[in-house]
Amino acid sequence: MSRLSPIFFSIVILLFFSQQAGAITLKRAGDIGQFIPVGMSILLMGEHRDTEGLEEFTKSSVLGAFITFGMKYTINQKRPNDGPYSMPSGHTWSAVNGTEFIRRRYGWILAIPAYAVSGIVGYSRIQVDAHYPQDVLAGAIIGVITNYVFVEEFLITPYYSKNTFGATLKMTW
Repeated sequence: MSRLSPIFFSIVILLFFSQQAGAITLKRAGDIGQFIPVGMSILLMGEHRDTEGLEEFTKSSVLGAFITFGMKYTINQKRPNDGPYSMPSGHTWSAVNGTEFIRRRYGWILAIPAYAVSGIVGYSRIQVDAHYPQDVLAGAIIGVITNYVFVEEFLITPYYSKNTFGATLKMTW
């Protein structure tokens, strides 16, 4: 497992339980949670010095944002709370975009906590009457599809320690 796991959990604990964050409501959990998988993706790219992954993440994010916000303004569906631009959920798209990048690029193990966060984000958007279930589903689908289009598995993983360095090559056939 990556050295980032303790960092990831520390960030979650700090964001959700610090006094500065204030009372944690379901709405706040969704608002903050949408950025956690994205932040984790950025940390993993930095740890692996993954410039190709950065390019792929940028492409999937730009396309996903274009589709998500293009649909919001084109469809202009009212939210359950009577606000505008319900379809699709941008919070859910953001969380799933980061999560799917982690899964496709670095594997399921590192994506499990991000999937949990994405689930909380989607659940919160429905429960606080910001979105209908189909809005959340549409946002998640956009996050999955844009990553499917652009993101490839990270094949060469650099490693280093105090006395050694090198790379591992992962091949599938």
